[in-house]
Amino acid sequence: MSFGYKRKSKDEESASYDQVTSENIVDINEDGLLGMYSCGEGSEWYDGRKANGTESLLGGLGKESFGSYQQVFATRLHEFYETLPANTTGTFVNIATSSGVADEKIAGPLEYWTLLSHSESKSENKSLVCNIENCPAAQDCSFDVTASIGVLEHTKRPWQALDEIARMTKQGGLALHVIPFSYPHHENDRYRLSHLALTTLLVERGFTVLDAGYDICAESKSLQRRDEPFDLVWLTYIVAKKE
Repeated sequence: MSFGYKRKSKDEESASYDQVTSENIVDINEDGLLGMYSCGEGSEWYDGRKANGTESLLGGLGKESFGSYQQVFATRLHEFYETLPANTTGTFVNIATSSGVADEKIAGPLEYWTLLSHSESKSENKSLVCNIENCPAAQDCSFDVTASIGVLEHTKRPWQALDEIARMTKQGGLALHVIPFSYPHHENDRYRLSHLALTTLLVERGFTVLDAGYDICAESKSLQRRDEPFDLVWLTYIVAKKE
């Protein structure tokens, strides 16, 4: 079993793929509605707090703590894929509660798989069905990229889910995850994690954090669901590299 992968040498060509864009990183629920919004309005919102002198109430968070998780993920994936040699083989796994959460183009030159929690959700050949907190179906170090959007808050023990994510991610591979921080309660909703909590959990499992922050949506501009009860939505995002 390969526990890592070959990085391209200086003179080698990069793997061929369509460049990942923020539009490839989506979260669409079964009703066709946006679920975990990516608005990237945190910097503007922070400027507003600073203008009225209330930024000190953010507990030390600076403007650099806010971004768009879609843009951050797209940038980091592009950087990662550029390190892979031509004719590379590998696997991207989307950890999801149902199929179709992400555009398959997100996988770039890698093979796209889904890891689903319910067998009735399985609609593709390239998928595994298991509980992400205990997933023997996924071999050790079998995925180059592991990703989830709005999944970890549904697990009974997210620290065990991250144990499994660490186990199945190849050395040198990436982990990209989004979890609500300030967000309405929804079905089987259990946890909220800050960027510091996600950072600690991944560092303790052998990752180096590349990005961690918050994606904010304000009601006045970007919240699209009419039943949205929050005026402001915060999502925590993280990108980390397995050492």
